Amino acid sequence: MKTLYLTTLQLVSQYRTKSYITAYGLILLMAAGAVFMGEKEIILPELAALSIGCFIYEKKQWANKPLHLFLLPSATAFMGFFINMLEINMAAKIVLVLMAMFLMLYVIRSSLAPALATGLLPIVTNCSSYLFIASILFFTAVLALLVRLLLKQDSKEETVEAESKPVLAILVYLAVLILWITVCWSADVIQMAAIPPVIVIGYELIDKKQYSLIMLCKQATALVVAASVGAFSIYYLNNFILAAAVNFIAVVLVLQSLKIKMPPVYAMTMLPMVLPGSSPVHFVINSTVMTLAVLGIIYILINKTGINGHKDW
Repeated sequence: MKTLYLTTLQLVSQYRTKSYITAYGLILLMAAGAVFMGEKEIILPELAALSIGCFIYEKKQWANKPLHLFLLPSATAFMGFFINMLEINMAAKIVLVLMAMFLMLYVIRSSLAPALATGLLPIVTNCSSYLFIASILFFTAVLALLVRLLLKQDSKEETVEAESKPVLAILVYLAVLILWITVCWSADVIQMAAIPPVIVIGYELIDKKQYSLIMLCKQATALVVAASVGAFSIYYLNNFILAAAVNFIAVVLVLQSLKIKMPPVYAMTMLPMVLPGSSPVHFVINSTVMTLAVLGIIYILINKTGINGHKDW
């Protein structure tokens, strides 16, 4: 109890209370909407990552472009939703939407990785309800408006910083994912092929010049713990609002103890709320295996092959 008390005091002093209220209030509003409507398609796990990243971690690359917070997740959501309607197998759908999203982010010179998750979500959940599209449009618009009104945009930093990933880094990562999806499809474990928060983390890492084994272990631990908490909280509590509250507290404590900042971890803990027919144990196993496989491959690429040694990517 003493450790929990001290951690809470540290968090309150470290971050602005208004930022926490805004970020988590938006997440709770989304959970409440799902309860009121009786539709889990309203829940967007990556909205949690975006709101935490903007208001608590103050990621300038995101907050400096509020319009992108609305347009990019909405665009990728449309891609995923309509690709999911195609009469092709799930593996092909995942590959197709990944190619479309990577191309879009490269062309518009953006590295808003959470937008990848909103494109994958309708495929991994097999969503066919237009409530999903309405929810994306509504909540990303609210997020963009709140960021525009409450946070200061640094125009100088926005114009100087180039955000797009190098093309070779994107192609290498796409090849890694296609290989992984092929293996999962062949082994008949397609549920393990595309866990959105893991893919988001991988995209953020792929062009890094350094990626230590310690950081890999910390990130993998955070993702697996978040998956475990999220899966078992919704299973036993069976209430979106209560589960979201428990998930938030757990993730804050885990990330604080590991001394890392990872917005996608918040999305990971909410993902079990929307996945169809996934038992807690299976979800945790799938998340663990994909996390270790994808992040492990990225670690090898960065540290053992020297593939990121050239700046002309």
